[in-house]
Amino acid sequence: MGLIKFILVALLVFYLLGWIGRLLFRWWIGRLQRDMQKKFGEGGGTYYRQYTWGRGARPEKPAPEGEVKVSGRVDPGRKRVNEKVGDYVDYEEVK
Repeated sequence: MGLIKFILVALLVFYLLGWIGRLLFRWWIGRLQRDMQKKFGEGGGTYYRQYTWGRGARPEKPAPEGEVKVSGRVDPGRKRVNEKVGDYVDYEEVK
């Protein structure tokens, strides 16, 4: 009888701990979310720079329609593959 009582009490304790743990986790995530929204809403600090990819508070001017902007150029004479790898075959798509 004592073993059955112990097992039932242990199951009840685990069930209650799981239930309380879920409530505490939801509360903690909600609090964390509110804090992040508050810091992001201030518009400064590391949160703003981190989530706007370092652009800061400067809005970019829209480019005129039809204009192409190239931000990074690759040297066409330089090979992209390491010399030790082997032969590099540049395939062209044929339609």
